[in-house]
Amino acid sequence: MECDCPEPTKTWSWSVSMNNDCMSHEQLVTSRGFTITYNNQCGRSISGSVNGIGYTQNGEEQVNSASFTIPTGSGTKSGSVYFSREVVCGDVTISGHDSGNC
Repeated sequence: MECDCPEPTKTWSWSVSMNNDCMSHEQLVTSRGFTITYNNQCGRSISGSVNGIGYTQNGEEQVNSASFTIPTGSGTKSGSVYFSREVVCGDVTISGHDSGNC
């Protein structure tokens, strides 16, 4: 007896968490690290990007993003968001997540 069953849908997803890389909240930095946790069943690489927002000592907003590629499978991968001016380490936010079908 043959099954005419549909193939299960293959998916991909990723989310970001910030690394705990500040020596102190007030430390001035030009980058912050992040870790991507991913699951990719597609059999091909998937591209994504995260957004970073930081503030200088004077409260001036600094915004940048970082692109990355996740391979097939599941795991983690690290990266950094770089800023053009020094920002207060503890005030940086890095955000992003995405998912889809193959």
